[in-house]
Amino acid sequence: MAASPLPPVPISVASAGGRLIGSSPAMQRIAQLLQKTGPSDTPVLISGASGTGKGLVARVLHGSSQRRDRPFVTVHCAGVEESLLENELFGHEKGAFTGAAQAKPGLVEVAEGGTLFIDKVAEMSPGVQAKLLRLLEDGYYRPAGSTQEVRADVRVLAATNRPLEREVMAGRFREDLYYRLNVVTIELPPLREHPEDIPELVEHFLRTRAVGPPPYGIHPDALEALLRYDWPGNVRELANVLDRSQMLAGDQVITLDDLPEGLVKAMSATAGESSRPRHLREVERRHVLEVLQEEKWNKLRAANALGISRRALYRLIEKYRLQEDLTEGRSDSAKAAV
Repeated sequence: MAASPLPPVPISVASAGGRLIGSSPAMQRIAQLLQKTGPSDTPVLISGASGTGKGLVARVLHGSSQRRDRPFVTVHCAGVEESLLENELFGHEKGAFTGAAQAKPGLVEVAEGGTLFIDKVAEMSPGVQAKLLRLLEDGYYRPAGSTQEVRADVRVLAATNRPLEREVMAGRFREDLYYRLNVVTIELPPLREHPEDIPELVEHFLRTRAVGPPPYGIHPDALEALLRYDWPGNVRELANVLDRSQMLAGDQVITLDDLPEGLVKAMSATAGESSRPRHLREVERRHVLEVLQEEKWNKLRAANALGISRRALYRLIEKYRLQEDLTEGRSDSAKAAV
């Protein structure tokens, strides 16, 4: 009898290490891969542009493994000299070099029984690559200044924002180490390739990174602007934009006015290129401003022209943060004197 098809993967993969948010086909494929590879001890190479969530994926893999109760240790390779990175990873014995007054355990030892996450592995120098290869091949390493080899029990996860295949072809990365790390590869897409996940991400960040007790909401126009934006900084940039917008927002609701100016301008440019009609909010804002200017900012006459009360007009002025141009009401002679 043929097996029935598997049910759809949930929209988020949760573990002790965190949650992967998104229900797009791209994120569903990643969720399935995480569910299959998380429980194993297999090395995993996580690739993707900066800000796509490589560190989170590493934590999800650790949190869904048998090592979840053991340490999760991260080492960053970018901008670290070879000798310092080697010492950071493998440690040293007392007297190994000038100034080594006592032995220092490396992060491989600190991660014993758990997971070692190597971020920006493409930045690793050839000498340290050779030592990492030895660790992956037979599980042994030697701290600086020691005559004894140490057996390590760690799972190695590595992340890169540069294609390692190109680094291998350019001679900057060892081919044998690449194949050792590339047992399973998880490629994270940039946010612009799965914008349908943005509403879920927004809801998640407003709940988990709230600046006040009641969670903030977001106006539909502001959400539309987030959906239209290209997100060069990916999910990290989205999280930072929401952090900033919450601090600026009033009445617990993020509006277009609370978003960075460059983001809103990019949305306007995109909207101008499409055949979609202008947003109702922008139509209302411009109409109210035009009537106020026609009535020389006389609130009573402007409210009558708009067919609303003065109180409602004041609310609209506050909502859209409208301000009078003080040069508008000056006489021609006064303007000429300016």
